[in-house]
Amino acid sequence: MTLDWWTLGLQTLNAAVLIWLLSRVLWRPIVSAIQARQAEADKQLSDASEAARKADEAKARAEAALDQVGTRKSEMLAQAQTEAEAARKALLDHARAEAADMARTAEAERAARAEEAEKRYAARAADLAQRMAERIGARLSRPALLEAYATDLLAQVAALDTEDRAALGSEKLMLRISEAVEAGYGEAFARRVGQTLGKEIGPAIKTDAALICGLALETEHLHLESSWAADLARMRKEVANDTQ
Repeated sequence: MTLDWWTLGLQTLNAAVLIWLLSRVLWRPIVSAIQARQAEADKQLSDASEAARKADEAKARAEAALDQVGTRKSEMLAQAQTEAEAARKALLDHARAEAADMARTAEAERAARAEEAEKRYAARAADLAQRMAERIGARLSRPALLEAYATDLLAQVAALDTEDRAALGSEKLMLRISEAVEAGYGEAFARRVGQTLGKEIGPAIKTDAALICGLALETEHLHLESSWAADLARMRKEVANDTQ
């Protein structure tokens, strides 16, 4: 085999020309395109990194806002619980105060009703006792009982002071007697009063069955009485006072 140095040279020259043409016409646009794509990719990566950084910052701000919202929510819940507890306590205190007032009112009403009932029972008992005493008095020895009241009335006259003694002798005087025991009984008792006073008196004499049994001396300013009716009235008043 023989080597054709002219053909080899021409082929080498053709290859060198082709390489030079490719490097000038095709390789440089390709490299430029690759570099442009690389720059574009780098820019997109940079933009993506910036967007990711901004997203992280936004997420951090959102989380901080959520933390603030959670903190505020907790504070509001705590405040609401405090206010609700205070309102519940106020309602309970108010309800307890109303219940205490109602209990006191009920107790006062019960006590008033009991006191009123006791007074009614005492009044009925006093009425019954008075009727019983009146009947008992009617069965007693009237002259002896009347004399006992007469003696007591004379004792009241004897106990008067000087001014009242003078009134019995100077003012218009009334002698009331429960019954006419015998003729001239009133005049005889007036003389006994005069002997007690040390001077004569001339009272008007009147029979008064309301005394039940007893006597009474009256002027415009003085009233002396010793009778069954007066005793009953005094005892009834004492019973009424005992029930108050």
